[in-house]
Formats: sequence, structure tokens, C-alpha cells
Amino acid sequence: MGVATESSDSTISMFHWRMEFLLGLYFVFTGATMSTLSSALAQIVRDWSLTPGHAGTVITANAVGSFVGAAIVGNIADRWGRKTALQLVILALALGAGLSAIAWDFPALVAFQFISGLGVGAAPPALATLLTEFAPARYRGRLLGLTNVFYISGWLLATMAAYFLIPQFGWRALFLFALFPIIYLPISRIAIPESPRYLASHGQTDAANEIVRTIHQRYGTRLVIGSIGSKSAESTTKRILELWSPQLIRRTVCTWALWFALVYSFSGIFVWMPTLLSAAGYGVVRSFEFVLVITMAQLPGVIVASFLMDRIGRKRVVVPALLLCGIAAYLFGQATSPQELLVWGSLISVGNLGGWAVMLAYTPELYPTRARGTGAGMASAFGRVGGIAVPGIVGLMLGSWGGSYSLLFWMFAGVLTLGGLTVALFGEETVGRTLEDITSQARQPQ
Repeated sequence: MGVATESSDSTISMFHWRMEFLLGLYFVFTGATMSTLSSALAQIVRDWSLTPGHAGTVITANAVGSFVGAAIVGNIADRWGRKTALQLVILALALGAGLSAIAWDFPALVAFQFISGLGVGAAPPALATLLTEFAPARYRGRLLGLTNVFYISGWLLATMAAYFLIPQFGWRALFLFALFPIIYLPISRIAIPESPRYLASHGQTDAANEIVRTIHQRYGTRLVIGSIGSKSAESTTKRILELWSPQLIRRTVCTWALWFALVYSFSGIFVWMPTLLSAAGYGVVRSFEFVLVITMAQLPGVIVASFLMDRIGRKRVVVPALLLCGIAAYLFGQATSPQELLVWGSLISVGNLGGWAVMLAYTPELYPTRARGTGAGMASAFGRVGGIAVPGIVGLMLGSWGGSYSLLFWMFAGVLTLGGLTVALFGEETVGRTLEDITSQARQPQ
């Protein structure tokens, strides 16, 4: 069955940058949502006299929502379309933020953060699946990786908003600020095209070719016509089982380990960081200043990783990034001065978000069109298992178990190192290869 694949001239056109911007805005919203929770929680703990265990429950609720969102969005994207999945992301993010702003007690906040989590978990696989199917092979890593700049921008935007809003108006004002994604809902419905690959895999070849023609007429971008393989499986169970077939099992082990290591460490370190620094005696405002500086260090990590992965390969970037993050996490736990916190915290940012940049490009390209959304979604969902576990573990280590910050960051270092070694062992290189070539290699005996 014929359908558009990568650009025939293997170059980035205005169309690709337009898609980068339109889809990147989803990450602005996601980053702002997570930063809002991270920043607001430090003040909520004080206002409501919550324990570390209570704070962990709020973060866990968001993480459970993220797991559910990631687990179901792949099936939605593969069955009802990439655009439908993206629309649901915005609805969940906006609804969760708006309801959190009016939360009347602790159980209500927990429930509303579950809703926010649905959008947070669904966004990465939904975005990556669609952008992967438009990106030219030569620059696919760069385009996917640089979307993380939008995530960081959203995180920084909400962190700066917290700096000004919380001291003056309280944490509820910050959640109201996080409602702004709802404005994008009707715009994205019109501006973002459906994936021709998805349409053709569901027998809508005429609609797919119409999108190809429209793109060429408006932007001069030529999309080649190639084979996408068999029609998308009707059964969700069949798509999930295919991920563990002899052809895909190594890829699934690799991507699941990668997502777990990065989500576990990100959720444990960055979401908790303002609360940890505040509890260590730096104060709410001072903690926000630290987090703002450390978050800004994520930008060079993402940019360098995004360009390097298309030159030297995915594995040669993501494995060192994981190991760097692990070493920095250990040293952050040993820090005894603000200067050391900033240095090691910044290196955690460089390694972790550099890893995220590669992961977002690497995961969807490893799976065939018929199961790409499911493959990316289930890998992300497994990573969210780490996001679910880590708040409770952190709360227990700091509370009931009487653990130290040093021991806490020993744990993060171990998880990141194990993730890096797993990718080094099971991962395969995809740099410069078309999606058809990657898919055909998966059909060969391992």
C-alpha cells in the first residue's frame, strides 16, 4: 500500500519547521503543567501542613494518571488517529489545571492531579508518533529531539510564573495560569494535518495522497511513496503482543528500560526538587531560584544531544547521557554548599534532558506504522510505572524510613546506570535509516 514517507530530498523544509512548532506547543503545555505541580506543591505542603507522605501521594496521583494516559494514547492514535490523540491531551491538561485551582481539600487535589497526569503521560508518545511519520530520515533525530526545548520552555515559563504569582496570590493562581492550553484546542484541530501513514494503514489512501499533494503545493515539500506494510491490527491485544514478538522483543526491552530510567529519575529529582530544597532550609523563593537555574541547564543538554544523535548515532549519545546523569545525581546528594548544588544539579539537567531528547526520537522509529503509537505509548507507560513508584519511595525514605538525601540520590544514580547499561546491551542503531529500513530489519532473525 503506497503512502507518504520521508522527504524525497532528505532535507528540512518550512513544512517540517511548521510541524515542529505546532507539535512543540504540546510540550510547552506539558512542561508548564509539571512545573506548576512541582512549584505549587512546596507551598501547598506549608499551607495545608502536609507530610512528605501526603506530598508523595499528590505526585503519585499525577504519575498514575500519566501511566493511564500513556497506556491508552497509543491505542487511540493507532485506531482513531494521531490528531484525535493530541486533542485529548489538551483537554486533560486544561481540565486538570482548572480543577486543581479550586481544590477544596487534599483528596480533591489528588483526584484532579490524576486528570492532569492523563495529559502529561499521553503527550510524548502522541507527539512523537505524528512527527516521526513526517520527518526526513536524515534529520529525524534533530526534529524529535528539539521538541524538548519546548518542554523546557514551558517548565521555565511556569517556574517564572510561580516566582511572581505564589508570593502575591498563592498557589491557586498558578494552577489558573496553567489553564492556557485550552486556547490551542481549536487552532490545532485546523492547523495540524493527520498522518498520511496512519490514513493509508486504515485504507484511506485517497485522503493520504490528498494531504501529500496539499503539502507539496503549499510548501514545495515532496514526500516519496513507499510501502507501509500490512494494515493496522484491529485488536489492541494483538498490537501489544506484537511488541514482544521475536522481531521486536529486543527493541521493547531497550525502550522500556530507557523510559523507566529517565522517567523515574526525572520524577524523583525535578518534581521533588523545590520541596527537597525548601525542606533543607533554603526557603520557597530561594528554592525556585535554584530550580530556575538548574532547569535552564537542560537547554544545552537537549540541543547538543539533538544534533549529535543524527551525526554519531542514538546509542552513542543516550548511553553517556544516562551515565553522566547518574554520576551527577550521586554528587548532588553529597553537595554541602549552594554552589555544589547548582553545579551537580545542572549536570543532572544536561544528562537527563539530553537522554529525553534521544528517547523521544528513538522510541517511535523502532516500531512499524501499524503499531507505532502502541509501541511508543506502552514504552512511555512502563516509564510511568517508575513515576508512580518514586514519589512513594522518596516519601518513605525521607519520612518513615528516616533516610538521608545522600541515600536518596544514590538510588537515582543506580537506576540511571542500570538503564544505560541495558540500552548499551539491547539497543540497535537507527541513525540515517528510513522507517521502512528499520521496520524491514526487525523482520529479520535477531
